[in-house]
Amino acid sequence: MSTEKSYEKHSLPRETRRSLTTSDRVKVRAGTGRGCVSAVASRIGTLLSATPALLLALAISASAAAQATGNVKTTGGVPWKRIRTRYQVAGDFPFRTPTERMAPVGRSLSLPSDITFSTSPGVSKLGVDTTGNGRPDKSASGHHDTIQLLLKYADGTRQPYSIYLTHVGARWSYRRHCYRYAMFKNTPIFLIDDNHDGYYDGYGADAMVVGRNRYASFLSQVVSIRGKLYQFKTNRPGTYVYLRPYTGKSGTLDLGRQFRARGRLGAAVVKSGSLSFDAARATIVPVGIYTFTWGAVWKGKSWVRVSASTPLQVTEGQTTYLAWGAPFKIDFSVSRRGKQVTVSPSSLRVLGRVGERYHNFYPQALTPGVRIRCRRTHKRLSAGTMVLGWFGFRPPYIGRVRNASSPIQVFLYENQYSRLLAKLFSDWQDY
Repeated sequence: MSTEKSYEKHSLPRETRRSLTTSDRVKVRAGTGRGCVSAVASRIGTLLSATPALLLALAISASAAAQATGNVKTTGGVPWKRIRTRYQVAGDFPFRTPTERMAPVGRSLSLPSDITFSTSPGVSKLGVDTTGNGRPDKSASGHHDTIQLLLKYADGTRQPYSIYLTHVGARWSYRRHCYRYAMFKNTPIFLIDDNHDGYYDGYGADAMVVGRNRYASFLSQVVSIRGKLYQFKTNRPGTYVYLRPYTGKSGTLDLGRQFRARGRLGAAVVKSGSLSFDAARATIVPVGIYTFTWGAVWKGKSWVRVSASTPLQVTEGQTTYLAWGAPFKIDFSVSRRGKQVTVSPSSLRVLGRVGERYHNFYPQALTPGVRIRCRRTHKRLSAGTMVLGWFGFRPPYIGRVRNASSPIQVFLYENQYSRLLAKLFSDWQDY
C-alpha cells in the first residue's frame, strides 16, 4: 500500500475511529445511509465535548496519525512526504544512464563504508571479499559476471549492493547492477548509483528515472511529476526519498517538438547545477539556464546516444524549444602517405543541426562506405567499406590511388541507420 493511500485511509485519529459505532464507520467509508453526515458529526461532537483529557488524547492520536503517513516536519513548517524505497537487482540492467562508465577494480573496491572489499584479480577469475572481512569468499568468472556485496553506512544501515564485473585480460572493471525505487502519486521513482560509490545522493552525478521510462536523467533536487514540480531529496543509502511541493517560478521546456529524425526521441536530458530533467516531451521546470547534455533516439532494436552542450534559457510562464536533429553530417579525418589514403574509425563523428553528436550506435558500430575521387576531374580512384573486426574492433580503411601527388577528395556515406536517423553522408573533403 502506498503512503498516499495510507494517508487517505487514516485521515481520522485512531481513537475517534475506535469510538465510532460500526454503523457510523460504514457510513464514513461508504458514504451511504440517510443523514450519515449529520450522524457522524453529532457523534464526533459528543466525543470532543466529553472531557479535556479526551481532547488531549485526540491531539496526541492526530499527531501519531500524521507521523504514520511519512510526513517529516521541516523548520519552515512545510511537511516532506517520506517514502521508503525498495532494493532491486537487475537481470539485464533496464536503464540507460548519462555516463554508463565502468570503474576499475584493482586490489580493492572503493565503496562507502569502513569496510574494504579486497579482491584477487586473475586472467579468467576474480576473487571478491563480499562481507569486508579481508578474505575473498566468492569469485567472478568468464567474460562477465555479477556479485552481491553487503555495504555498511555511517548511520548503521546495512544493505546489499549488486555489481556487474567484466575484464580484458587481468584488468577487471565493474559498475552497479542494482537500483532502488519508490512510488509517489502512482509514479515510480528509480534511484541509480551512476558514479559507483555506493551512495545514492550524488546530485548531478548519480541518476534517476521518474515515470515509466528506460532513459535516466541526473539525480535532481526538483522533479516534475504529473505536471507539477516537487522538491526532492534522499538519504545517502537511498533507503528513503522525501518530496514536497515546489513553490518557485517555473516555465516549460520541450525538446521533442522541433526534433527531426526518422526514429523516436527517447530522452533529451538537461542539467543546471543540481537540477536535471528529461525534456523529450513538454516538461515543467524551474526557471533558469539549462544545458542539453545527453539524449537517445531509438527505433525497433536500434538506438543511438546523443551528447550535446547546448545552453537553453527557461523563463517564467513561457515554453522553450530547440530545433535540432536533421540534417545530419558525417565528420572525419584522413591521413595520406604517398599512394595510401587512410580513414581512421576513431575520427568518425555524426553531427546534428546544432552540433550535437550521435555516437554509440547499437546494435553495431558505424561502418560507412568510402569513396575517393580526383579533385580536378571527379574520376573515382578508390571505393570500399569499413569493416568490423573481433569484439567490435574497427580497423582503419585504407585506399590506394595511382598517383601519389594528385589532389583527391574523400566522401563517406552510411545507410545502415537510415531508418533510425536518416541517410548519413559527409561533404567531399579535399586532401
